[in-house]
Amino acid sequence: MTTIDVRSVSRRYGDALAVDDVSFTVPSGTVTGLLGPNGSGKSTLLRRILGIDPGQGTALFDGRPYVALDEPATVVGAVLDASGIHPGLRARRHLRAVAAALRAPARRVDELLALVDLPHAGGVRARALSLGMRQRLAVATALVGSPSVLVLDEPTNGLDPHGVRWLGRFLRGFADSGGTVLMSSHLLSEVEHVADRVEVIAHGRLVASGTCAEIVRSVAPSVVVARSTEPGALRDALVARGADVTRDGDELRVRGLAVADVATVAKTAPGLLLALGTDEGSLESAYLTIAGAR
Repeated sequence: MTTIDVRSVSRRYGDALAVDDVSFTVPSGTVTGLLGPNGSGKSTLLRRILGIDPGQGTALFDGRPYVALDEPATVVGAVLDASGIHPGLRARRHLRAVAAALRAPARRVDELLALVDLPHAGGVRARALSLGMRQRLAVATALVGSPSVLVLDEPTNGLDPHGVRWLGRFLRGFADSGGTVLMSSHLLSEVEHVADRVEVIAHGRLVASGTCAEIVRSVAPSVVVARSTEPGALRDALVARGADVTRDGDELRVRGLAVADVATVAKTAPGLLLALGTDEGSLESAYLTIAGAR
């Protein structure tokens, strides 16, 4: 089991600061989602964590930078670009070459093709694979050394809904068995389903960190939704109790009061209460607020 510690990582391109003093920890046995708009610095940060790009700060895998690991492929498996596989190589031949380089057993190849749901694609050249299939093959490549850590840049890119669901189940199982996952993604709903923690970056800076629930509660808390035959009167009564109320037809969206409090006010207000419930905040709404996308 391996923990990733990202400490004050920065990366500059000339006068442009692509990653600005980012620090966070990815505990072992967890999936951490790295979220941010296009151009926010996600890919640059992952490359810096793996020591591919120069820069300031450190990223440590159980206390050691990637470049100092004795056998890095047995500790960290990375997918940064699914197009990195030679287009003329057949899938099985590609995996065999990687396995030979890592001194992994040959049986590992067919095990991995089955694991990523490509058992019948072993004889297909990489150029003939769909983007989603190449993405699966890239994940298989990252797993050849049986690493305890996966670092994935947009791993759902090109996957169909079945593939996205498969990847989510696989990553959840990998983490539950003690592995560590750091993945960037723009599919917020999938991150919300699989990730234990989320790190949000915008303009190269870390702007939010925590569990999905913590981030949603802090930025997009739940709202009480009420419908009444006399929405105007109910709105006035709720405002008098200190609530912040917005109205859309006969529907009121109430902030600052709990459901039970709204129900109590409605009992004494004119009109009949037609519906009462909550609209829970989502990671997507919190993300859009944090990242300044709206």
